[in-house]
Amino acid sequence: MVALPTRAKQNTTGPRPIKLHRDTSQVVELLAVAFDLPLRRAHNYYQLVPEFGYGALVNRLKGQAIHPPGFVWEENGRIVANVSFIPTNTTGYYFIANVGVHPNFRRQGIAYRLMEETIQWARQHHEQSLFLQVDEKNIGAIHLYEALGFDHMGAVTTWRNAEDGYPPRLSMPPLRRNPDEFEGFTIQPLGAEQWREAYALDTRILGREFGVPSLLKPDLYKRSWRNWWQDFLLGTSSENWAAVTPSHELIGLAQIKSEWARPHTLKLRLHPDWQERATRPLLAKLLRRLRYLGRANISLPHPTADATAHNLFSEARLTAHQTLLFMRLDLN
Repeated sequence: MVALPTRAKQNTTGPRPIKLHRDTSQVVELLAVAFDLPLRRAHNYYQLVPEFGYGALVNRLKGQAIHPPGFVWEENGRIVANVSFIPTNTTGYYFIANVGVHPNFRRQGIAYRLMEETIQWARQHHEQSLFLQVDEKNIGAIHLYEALGFDHMGAVTTWRNAEDGYPPRLSMPPLRRNPDEFEGFTIQPLGAEQWREAYALDTRILGREFGVPSLLKPDLYKRSWRNWWQDFLLGTSSENWAAVTPSHELIGLAQIKSEWARPHTLKLRLHPDWQERATRPLLAKLLRRLRYLGRANISLPHPTADATAHNLFSEARLTAHQTLLFMRLDLN
């Protein structure tokens, strides 16, 4: 038997916008039950609310109204379902998260009604697109979003190493020359002038929308004071490596992004014509670099359809942790 939150003050039933000053604690408790999470992790789930943080500050400076951070469903005054509505860093694009319904109230159409409220709000405010992620195993949720008109964009599988934190390894054939020189290309630090090519390759393999709740910025790989300052404030750092042909064509991109007290996040992007030849050397380069960063866990999100890379991840003794489907609803 699971207890419901009881801090209700009104005897109401149905959907309504969330009121942060009154509802936050109930929503956190709801998410803990709906997603079977410890209360601490449920609270972390609900930190991305638009009335706080850098995005809200920018909106206020621009004189823009703050949109409701989501909708809840009350049943006799108790909050039994929630949908979070998160702005991205691009005007008109929003991310839907934390679609949770208390187990005692599922299969009653509540999630569908809440999603309808969210979509209706977005249409009324002339927004462009809504995005969401859903676990591939959550068949019921996938059918719900399909029924609401969301289209499939693709799938991303996140790979992780063993819990002991030791970096994985990938064998390479013996080489007589520089270990970063291969037939037809060289691996080297991403050049300052290659930031546009890097963004183009990154978004060719996975669209910029796969960065939600923050869409990939066109200057993501540019060495600028703005990017440096943002990394400083967030406590992040990254190193970028490029696979480059003798004609200076960028055919591969690899990144290690580090953040205090979090796993290193790895990224691997290969031009389709070079996947067979360049994936192993570029991945091996990343794994060698990890040895200099100390013991740490890693997270490597990668397109699920890339069988070549996934075979190499398994060879490096990485384990597939979760596969998320990305879905999109265009409102215009």
